[in-house]
Amino acid sequence: MVNKTLKKKIESPKLQKKGRLPVKTAVKKKRSTKAPPTFSKPGKPVIATPDTFINRDLSWLGFARRVLAMAEDRNLPLLERVKFAGILGMLHDEFAMKRIGGLKRRIRKQKKPHGELSPEDELRLCREELHDQARRISKLVSDQLRPALAESGIPILDYKELGKKQISYLKKYFRESVEPVLTPLAVDISHPFPLISTLGLNIAVTVAGLKRKADRFLRIKVPTNRPRWVPLPDNSGYVPLEQVISFNLNYLFPKAAGLKVYLFRLTRVADNDPWEQTIPDDPEAEIIPGYLIGMVTNDLTSRKFAGVVRL
Repeated sequence: MVNKTLKKKIESPKLQKKGRLPVKTAVKKKRSTKAPPTFSKPGKPVIATPDTFINRDLSWLGFARRVLAMAEDRNLPLLERVKFAGILGMLHDEFAMKRIGGLKRRIRKQKKPHGELSPEDELRLCREELHDQARRISKLVSDQLRPALAESGIPILDYKELGKKQISYLKKYFRESVEPVLTPLAVDISHPFPLISTLGLNIAVTVAGLKRKADRFLRIKVPTNRPRWVPLPDNSGYVPLEQVISFNLNYLFPKAAGLKVYLFRLTRVADNDPWEQTIPDDPEAEIIPGYLIGMVTNDLTSRKFAGVVRL
């Protein structure tokens, strides 16, 4: 305690002024003439680039490619490979309905992307990937899956390969079970083009009439309430329903000559958000009984008349 008190008295400025203690000479520091360093504000990091994020649509198709790889895997059981081939078709249908329409809408609105792929480039890449996967799955089905199914006792046959007894059986099946539910619709000046439902399989028929110079166009919808694969007697195989209809059109048009048949299927847009179109300003309206049912019903009805994105 004594040492601390003595130290405080020695360092007291009053004692130094009276001359009792020597005044400490302070060394003056020269001021620097250099300007203080300036620090620039850090800029925003550039992260919105195509290399930074995984594109949503291409990632979707990347998942579909992995499903395709499962269908191509020879180590899996045969029916598992067939199942994966069917799943791939469902993924392509869903992608066309939900994503292709959205990309085309972005192109029409001319939205400028922020460092991402432009809608035009994204649509081009998606189409290239879809075409490549469709080519690979078609080759897989024709070269591997159908021959393997035939070896396993589940042959899928073409109508042209059938014998007389099998053709006679299918003609009877057509007259009794299929023909009553078919409704051919003609397209001409007095009959506008009919509404084509999405993902439905259709048969386009052109008929060369005797008194007409131009061919007549008709559309037949393949019924969904009949088996898509028609079984042959004695479990000898299966034939696609559309082939059974196509090779028996002479019963529908007995006097027609020069029948030409084409199969087609179209896909409509299904990416509209029902919440954006039908939600009211009052938030309490959501709990009104029947509101959600009406919203879903309106959305499903509008899908029947939505734009076509794939043929």
